Amino acid sequence: MCNHRKKAKGVTRRDVLRYGAAGATTLALMGPMGSNLLPEASGAIATQSHLTFINLFGGNDGVNTVIPVMPGVIDTYNQRRPDIRIDPIADNAPPLADPVTQEVKYVLHPTMTNIGRLYNDGDVAIVNLVGYPNRNLSHFTSGDIWSRGVRGSFTDLGMRPSGWINRYLDVYAPRPTGAISVGLSRRRDFTGGVTNPLVVSSASNFRFDTDNRFRDNSAYRLEIARQIAQSGVNTGATNDAQVSMDQAHSLIDATQAAIDDYDNNFQGAAYTNDRPSRYMRDIARMIHGGFDTRVFYTGYGGFDTHGDQGASEETGRHGRLLKRLDDAIASFEADMKAMGVWNNTCIVVISEFGRRNFENGSDGTDHGHGNCVFVIGGGVTGGVFGPDLTSELLEENWLPGPVDFRDVYREVLTGHLGVTDFSTIFPEPQENPPQTLGLFA
Repeated sequence: MCNHRKKAKGVTRRDVLRYGAAGATTLALMGPMGSNLLPEASGAIATQSHLTFINLFGGNDGVNTVIPVMPGVIDTYNQRRPDIRIDPIADNAPPLADPVTQEVKYVLHPTMTNIGRLYNDGDVAIVNLVGYPNRNLSHFTSGDIWSRGVRGSFTDLGMRPSGWINRYLDVYAPRPTGAISVGLSRRRDFTGGVTNPLVVSSASNFRFDTDNRFRDNSAYRLEIARQIAQSGVNTGATNDAQVSMDQAHSLIDATQAAIDDYDNNFQGAAYTNDRPSRYMRDIARMIHGGFDTRVFYTGYGGFDTHGDQGASEETGRHGRLLKRLDDAIASFEADMKAMGVWNNTCIVVISEFGRRNFENGSDGTDHGHGNCVFVIGGGVTGGVFGPDLTSELLEENWLPGPVDFRDVYREVLTGHLGVTDFSTIFPEPQENPPQTLGLFA
């Protein structure tokens, strides 16, 4: 004889033990959050100014991204890179005319036609020779320097290690959705502060996982977890776990609503299926869904081009990688303009270092230092900024980095987000005094 048990009504202790861990993944992701830090997504298109960082992991070759064509300089460039050089005319490379003089000192890689168009519209600023004092050619160390915004020792500063984005959030946007990382693990930019920003592999995958052993129970399990969380919130008998779980459910709901709203009610741009395009589409979905985010962060790899770098999309992987960047930015631009927020948008393209000035024996380039940074958006002052590349500089092993990357960060934060106090964001005195480049009017 079977012993049938009557199903309990409401939330039982057994439910708590069996289903209460439904929010574990998100709790680990979000961490404890105060009750005043509820995620905000209005449902209306977000109109606050926002930054999107795209990190080209591996060390992008800036010399073949922004190619010098000044008389004499291009001769040195051709001599140093006989097999991977870009021919500005034969390869139909987009020219970068000076906005005032119309002189063309540089061209873009031939695959970057959309960014070239945006440059002609006055919406692209390119900063040459960006780096930091005392170069380091390690991917990990250099990446950490860019992520932390500190070149030296945190011990000397009397503070624990942290990322510069988290230090910005703690002062200016102390909430989980103040900054969102898409498609990446939790980088050092997002660590060490009080605020615990959101990190998702993709917006569409930001949900509670289904338990493969009890697929039919998934919906019930999630509802139980929601009741557990909300019971304490509604009665005032809360703890960090309950608050975090309740907020996690709310944030998942907001994210899925943003995806549905974008996919069903907005004629979004056509994105490719490459990683940068998928990530930028997720960011566009969140902006369309009204997320109160000030900083988005994403990126993709493959730029460690020691071999098979090539000179075009057809002859090497560097061109294919840059084409993915160009496609992603073009689609994102179209979405932002359709939403009416292009002037509130700023995209910053970075990489941990540049490459050698000369090609190696494998049709590639090895690790270098100084590099170019792109700043793109409707409020940007277009042009090429920073010191010019010269024959003397190209004769060296790698380019120097006299423009400190933190100067670019400061100017973007000031010109686009209105930040005025950098004492906690960039606490380390720089060897070279901070300089103003003029990236914003």
